[in-house]
Amino acid sequence: MPATDDDMIQQLRHQVAALGDAVAQLSAAVQACNAELDILRRRCGDVPGRPAAVAAPARRVALASMLGAAAGIALAARPAAARPADPAIATAVDAGGSVTVSGTTRITSTSAIGVAGYSTSTSGAGVYGEATNGLGQGTRGVHGVAASNQGIGVLGENLSSGTGAVAIVGRASGPEGVAVWAEQNHPTASSVAVQGFVRSSSHKTIGVYGWASALDGRGTGVHGRADGPTGTGVKGSAAATTGQNTGVAGYAVSPQGTGVYGSNTATTGTTYGVLGSVASPTGFALYAQGALKVTGRSYLAAPASTPPSSMMSNGSISFWVDEGGSALKIAVKRASGASATVTLPLGK
Repeated sequence: MPATDDDMIQQLRHQVAALGDAVAQLSAAVQACNAELDILRRRCGDVPGRPAAVAAPARRVALASMLGAAAGIALAARPAAARPADPAIATAVDAGGSVTVSGTTRITSTSAIGVAGYSTSTSGAGVYGEATNGLGQGTRGVHGVAASNQGIGVLGENLSSGTGAVAIVGRASGPEGVAVWAEQNHPTASSVAVQGFVRSSSHKTIGVYGWASALDGRGTGVHGRADGPTGTGVKGSAAATTGQNTGVAGYAVSPQGTGVYGSNTATTGTTYGVLGSVASPTGFALYAQGALKVTGRSYLAAPASTPPSSMMSNGSISFWVDEGGSALKIAVKRASGASATVTLPLGK
């Protein structure tokens, strides 16, 4: 028989009553979630300065699961087309704060932060990555990739204003391990693998600093290597166009130490241990302030012109060859500033 108006009204009353029961259950679930959220806040702790858009994952999981169970809504269910192409994701969540993920996991965020990790422990880690496979050279504990030409793959930042704060630390335990390795793969461009930059105006700032702490043996603070036929192992540049700046400076405090040491180990060819050159006509390719000692045979090129008097300091000598007069001339500038020239005839 067709349903009468009274039957339809009765069914509607039953549906309204069921909906009221569901609303009451949902309200009770919300109250329970609020209580659980307070417990989680006290358990996890809030970090001052944490972005408001980034909530603790454990709180979100607990809230979503309790609301979903109470209301009967599958919050995690989505159409198959909306899932990643390879959703091999197995996740075990403990509302106390641990999340274990195996397989491939993608996190997509429209905000400025894709993944954020926080730790309030004095020895904690906000984000920790570990690759435990002992074979192969491609394992990575943490891998960062940036597609922008001005992007940063991995950024380390220390916001402390205290002395000695460190943004990035690398450690290696192997006998020939490398704590930090940088690689630039462009085949032709003028590129840089490691670059240090300091904004401070203090005269004690250092762009790149190397430290070998071993007290025995020949440790090296900074080592540079170039494999090209005209390459440079270590290069220093002073870009300021004024002042007494220095491209490369070496210091030693030992009584037997050497400030700058140059060596060429090739057994053939016209080699140089240290080579200096200048472009200015009044510049000095090699300048010694103090005593100068040369062991072995010395070869000094004699120019064919008189040296400018302004380049000669008091208590110095300079010599040149007078080809027309077939003579070696020596200019002497005394400590008082008085000058004299000595001529030594050369044989035909």
